[in-house]
Amino acid sequence: MQNRSEHRVGLFSFEIEWVGDVVETPHSRISITTIPEIGSFHSGAALWEIRPQGNRTWVRHESSLKPKFYIIPVIGAYIMKNKMKDETLATFTRIECNAQIMSAMDMEKDSEHLKVVLNEKENCIQP
Repeated sequence: MQNRSEHRVGLFSFEIEWVGDVVETPHSRISITTIPEIGSFHSGAALWEIRPQGNRTWVRHESSLKPKFYIIPVIGAYIMKNKMKDETLATFTRIECNAQIMSAMDMEKDSEHLKVVLNEKENCIQP
């Protein structure tokens, strides 16, 4: 898995590349280990645990990264954590939107109503 993102902090702009080895484990878990030779991080890991709960989904996400680049003490770490949190929540929103679309496509036999459902969901797919 590879993720490249551009970040802006005040007048500064920089790219971060994160590359990881993804392994799906038993019990609906996804484990990701950073590949330091390729990306912007010396080390890191992430764990995603995904469980159905009725018509909703429970998601637990934990991650830890050690960057190769300099982060300004205190304020820099705060900004990076908030930016990564915002991106993670946006990703969850897009995943949920896609799941709702796929569910509607599976359950909806009326093609006109399906078009309405898909048009309503179109905006949530965009990053």
